[in-house]
Amino acid sequence: MWFPVNEWHNIIPHSLRCFGTNGIKYKSAFREHRNGKVDVVRVCEYPLELQAGHRVFGGRQWGERPCDPNTCPEYQKGDCKFRGTIQFYIPGVKGMGVWVLPTTSWYSLVRIKSALEAVAGMTSGRIARLFIGGKTPFILRKIYDEISTIDTKTGQPVRRSQWLIVLDIEIDMFELAQAYEERQVLSRGQRAVGMLAGAPLSRSEPAALSSEPLASGMVESGVEEVEMQAAGAQGAATTAPGGDFTPQVEETEDEKARKGIIERITRAWGDGSLTIQVKLDLKKQHPKAVEEMALDELSAFETSILGVLVHKNDIGAAPKDGKLV
Repeated sequence: MWFPVNEWHNIIPHSLRCFGTNGIKYKSAFREHRNGKVDVVRVCEYPLELQAGHRVFGGRQWGERPCDPNTCPEYQKGDCKFRGTIQFYIPGVKGMGVWVLPTTSWYSLVRIKSALEAVAGMTSGRIARLFIGGKTPFILRKIYDEISTIDTKTGQPVRRSQWLIVLDIEIDMFELAQAYEERQVLSRGQRAVGMLAGAPLSRSEPAALSSEPLASGMVESGVEEVEMQAAGAQGAATTAPGGDFTPQVEETEDEKARKGIIERITRAWGDGSLTIQVKLDLKKQHPKAVEEMALDELSAFETSILGVLVHKNDIGAAPKDGKLV
């Protein structure tokens, strides 16, 4: 699992909520008040009564009142309860939807918050898109642990066992701290910039970069990708007499043909000559993304589009030598 944001309160949103027979009655929220300093105050939100026959624009309106669980009758009766969710993505699962794991355990969210803050302290606040060696280090576990609570009947603390959801990482915290040590991050950035700029490292740079070896292959994903792309671009580079790199990358005939077909398909796809229904039908016939298609698949896709346009007799997209224009 991995997280798309850095703020712990956006990863584990939580509130007190009270439900009735017709839906939610009350829910807590936080408000910031700035009077020389920032004060965060908990408020209780409740849906306002609707007038019969009156249409409401923008959804139902909510009112506010102070929220104090110690004096709230709904909370004291147990009708208003703590609820939270853990929001994350799962590697390999396609789609934009965020996975949401609900919980009513205060102790679970407190432990997850502590784990997120511990990682953020090691990575200078970085939690989002944190990948180690191309993989996410985060993992959720369910454990049966003992916790301390207050017995409401006696008012005394008691120990009891409860299932908890905890967040863990599958790497050594010392290695994580080493990977995000300031000099390591700066050296990786300098190395990536140098490779993209095509400038060779000076004689003093290799020693500086290797003075503290990177811990167990732990490379920040963004820098790692830049370095790999830069290395690929310089794969066929030669060294000129002055020591500069002179890239010599030649495209094959197939690569040139693929690029031309993709450009023509993209142009025909976006010029308005194809209706939405036609595009859907074409994608059913050719479900792959154009970047993933082989040369023969691209040619077949272009031929299908060409057939639609010829049948439509669209002069603006008339074929030329059996190709889109």
